Amino acid sequence: MKRYIGISLNDDYADLSVNGETYTVSVPTVVCKEKGSEQWLIGEAAYESTLKGSGIIVDKLMSLLKKHGTATIEKHRYKASELMTEFLKRLILEGLYGLRCQEARISQTDTEVTSDADAAEAETTREGTGSDPNAAVTAESAEASEKKPEEKPELKTDFETKPQLPERPASIPIDELLEEIGVICISIRKPEEEMISELRKALLRVGIPDKKIHILSHTESFVRFVLKQDKNLYNRMVGLFELSNQCFYYYEMQVSRGSRKYIVADSEAEEEAFRLDILKTEAGQKIGDKILRSCAERIMERKSYASVFLAGKGFESTEFAPDFMSYICSRRRVCIEARLFALGAEYYAEDIDNGVTDEYMILCDTRVSSDVDVKVIAQEKERRLPIVSAGSSWLEAKSCCHMILDQQNYIDFQVTPLVGYRKPVQLRMMLDGFPERENRTTRIKMSTEFLDADRLKITVRDEGFGSLFPATDTEISEEINLRETLERN
Repeated sequence: MKRYIGISLNDDYADLSVNGETYTVSVPTVVCKEKGSEQWLIGEAAYESTLKGSGIIVDKLMSLLKKHGTATIEKHRYKASELMTEFLKRLILEGLYGLRCQEARISQTDTEVTSDADAAEAETTREGTGSDPNAAVTAESAEASEKKPEEKPELKTDFETKPQLPERPASIPIDELLEEIGVICISIRKPEEEMISELRKALLRVGIPDKKIHILSHTESFVRFVLKQDKNLYNRMVGLFELSNQCFYYYEMQVSRGSRKYIVADSEAEEEAFRLDILKTEAGQKIGDKILRSCAERIMERKSYASVFLAGKGFESTEFAPDFMSYICSRRRVCIEARLFALGAEYYAEDIDNGVTDEYMILCDTRVSSDVDVKVIAQEKERRLPIVSAGSSWLEAKSCCHMILDQQNYIDFQVTPLVGYRKPVQLRMMLDGFPERENRTTRIKMSTEFLDADRLKITVRDEGFGSLFPATDTEISEEINLRETLERN
């Protein structure tokens, strides 16, 4: 059976979802190395080892990875990418093993229920036939009764009390667990190119093939999660409040009502973020409640919501915020899911592997908001060569094409926004400095890639024209900011 994994990462906690809500867990984003050994621990186990004095812990792994930092453990300097690899490796492997444990426990429970039902049925049958319950047993049954019951391996499952990652036994090979993975998606707050590249490399070092790796933002994970809910929950505007340690974010998504089905989603950080440990006191709870209520009133005033979601470590319990809850629950549907981003990422992973196409075009910080085309001549007719389409993931929207210049030293682009009903914007990239040759004897290679959802980098390189005009090292690169270009026009 394939396993689909969604992971939500931040500096404080990592949420893991395997096969949707079948198995979810939240662990601190810390890694610890046992002194004098190559044993690594993560989450609560890492804290316990450090408290005992047997391990050395490293936290804030996402921040460390972003600044390409290092940590020295027992005179050895580890790169942030190495530490993130160890963390993800153990999170994924122990999560997969944890799901096995849970499935085994459920199967064992079902077997016991079935056995009890069979025993009851047999007793009823015996009573119906008038058999004597004190009758002597046969030799065969007596021999069977003398046999010791088969001992079953103890499964480390503490899920009924405190969900946590069970330690994977060495008897289960790593490759065996990794082969179960269909697709893995990681959700991060800001989809920056360097961070995405480092996380992808870390997963590759774990042993996961590149084709099974996808990374998206919390904003897109929010959309993916909502789209799996009842349609009545997103037939109008949908809001989301995320509360974590020193982190308070508001997300919003709007579904189009016209013939073109698309969703526009965005997020913003709120300045009123606070540390969650203030909620340990009654006075701190009142402060937190007041802050949340004030922000909600400011953000939600005069808006009509189909539903409002609450996510993050801070909303695992809402008892500390009665005024906030009273306000947002007034004439609105409110849903609480602390691990929403991990679940949204997992839903997307499953859709990718099953070839499910999106019903709505999604426009957010991981998706391109405009069509970008190049004006070309093909078969003596003017045509538009698509470079990227609105709704495409800019993380994967790379293109490369070859063209021959025909009485021109420039390339014309057209940017067409999907939302706003603005007219297409025409742009021209001059190829100054390229060799001057006879007409149609200059072949160029044009490569495009996005640096973020708005910035498109275009690189044009001279490829000459066979042996008649050898290629030179001439190359020009330009960046187009799609958002600023549309706003200026």
